[in-house]
Amino acid sequence: MKDRILFEIRNMENLIEEIRLKYEEKDIRISYFEYIHAHLAFYFQNLYFLDDNCFIDAYRKISNIPDLYRDNLQIPTKHLIYSNNSKLLVDCWASFEYVITLIAERFVTIDEKNDILQNDYSCVKKIIKSISEEIDLKLRKKLINKHFTLCSLPEKYNKLYKIIKDKYSQKRNIENDKKFLGFVGRLRNCIHSNYVYFGNEIEDFTFNDIKIAFKNGKLVTFNPIKDDIIIDIVIETVNIFKCIIDSNEDKKLIENPASDLYEPIR
Repeated sequence: MKDRILFEIRNMENLIEEIRLKYEEKDIRISYFEYIHAHLAFYFQNLYFLDDNCFIDAYRKISNIPDLYRDNLQIPTKHLIYSNNSKLLVDCWASFEYVITLIAERFVTIDEKNDILQNDYSCVKKIIKSISEEIDLKLRKKLINKHFTLCSLPEKYNKLYKIIKDKYSQKRNIENDKKFLGFVGRLRNCIHSNYVYFGNEIEDFTFNDIKIAFKNGKLVTFNPIKDDIIIDIVIETVNIFKCIIDSNEDKKLIENPASDLYEPIR
């Protein structure tokens, strides 16, 4: 596992150098790869902590129950691995959401942006055909989003795909990638309920020959289980993101308002 993570970290460093040749400093498209690098590095550090004696000492000091973990460290080890995988997926997906939002804000038209902001309101209006002006005003205040960040991610990347579809389709399949992104978003949401899925029954999703099942009220299952499946998911998301930016010829600066959060890799 460590060798795999280290390989991906080195690859990310190469990608950062490549992307820096295309965009200005503090561009959000550079920042995305810097974020992923930071998340992978933290994951790698935690793997070393798991092998270190300080991990054992820390867990023995935490519990008030004498000798709870002295002879059996399987439970805390499982907890740390679970936590490490969950944090990596949540952090990497949050970075993807943040960056896609800023890119979409730059490239979608004003009309398209308004359509996205008003989507919830428009859906309700289709159901309720006739309402008073007073009720309509209340619905607008309640349902129209005030900022692009509050809108769903699929609405944003769907608009981006319309802009870049010709060039993107030369390298990747848009519909397959949309399904993959939908799967990752769903899996990320399940982390907040300890990997238990709550929702409508959906078809199993297959990724890298692994079948992932989402059954209402049950744990998400992976068949077969693969230790580095979360790494595979993160890297596939990175590949999709790179194809998105490579398919757009506009390289003008999209400044990252949080550019000072991570010190750039030099």
